[in-house]
Amino acid sequence: MQQLVNRRRMMGSKEHDYSRDYFTMVALEDGDISFMMPENVMKTEDLMTSISYSLNGSEWVTHSLYDPNATGISSITVHVNTGDKLLWKGIGTGYLSDSDDWGFMFRVCRCSIEGNIMSLCKGDNFIGTELEYDYQYYGLFYNNGFYDGNTISDQVDLPNYVINAENLILPNNTTEGCYEYLFYKNEELINPPKLPATVLSVDCYCGMFSNTALIETPELPADTLISGCYEGMFMDCTNLVKAEINATTFSTKCCTDMFNGCSSLTYIKCMATTGVVTGRSGSCTRWVKNVSSTGTFIKHPNKTDWAAGTAGIPSGWTVVDADI
Repeated sequence: MQQLVNRRRMMGSKEHDYSRDYFTMVALEDGDISFMMPENVMKTEDLMTSISYSLNGSEWVTHSLYDPNATGISSITVHVNTGDKLLWKGIGTGYLSDSDDWGFMFRVCRCSIEGNIMSLCKGDNFIGTELEYDYQYYGLFYNNGFYDGNTISDQVDLPNYVINAENLILPNNTTEGCYEYLFYKNEELINPPKLPATVLSVDCYCGMFSNTALIETPELPADTLISGCYEGMFMDCTNLVKAEINATTFSTKCCTDMFNGCSSLTYIKCMATTGVVTGRSGSCTRWVKNVSSTGTFIKHPNKTDWAAGTAGIPSGWTVVDADI
């Protein structure tokens, strides 16, 4: 009998595949969730043609987004109660041509997010798809205002409270700026999503988790870094205590300000062997500025020329060679 029970437990323990789920928000409190777009996006035909949502399995509610006469910021707001699940799907590119323009953005009460982010642009056909456009999800949960037409006078207060993103599924590739400032200033975010991409793009994770409550960095599997890919990625994460970077090859500005302001950071493991350049245009400019005054830096044993200071190994830290 016990063997039968154990077998059932094993059969029933298959991990849920969130990559097959629509992008979903799970409310952790009563409140509102809003999808927002500025007029310059709505006036651009075929940029984002529609967005749909389903609350707790109800029928999809679809909104057409293209409007040549749009003015200001348009929003779609759904009231949720604790435990509600709000699913989203959309059709479009997700963003404009560069980071000087804002695309769509969410304003959320405290929630967890899960499922496949690609349903926001691929509708029902999101499974197995990859990013196609630069800046596709730039600033999706940016928590410092919404700029319409890039003028500060049009800024709208936009608080965001994503708490848990560990079951958010990101595609296996990156594009330029694709997740730049994705969770910026979501100050209660503790659990980040997995970052599966092994080939990075310029600015792909720039500022992605800046000013969040992360305690450890997510796994960073890429072996080669390029310009801006980790720039400011964890800047001002004052709860961050441990960071690991698996890449062996650095490049210009790849890690600028990466841990700047992480005042609790006491452990860094960095396996870089080539491409680490100091100086104003170096690989790690200010990357450990204002971290803890004491800590441990684990380095590759073949890397013997690390500089000391804010662009290298923090002054006062213990340096240890990694076991490889």
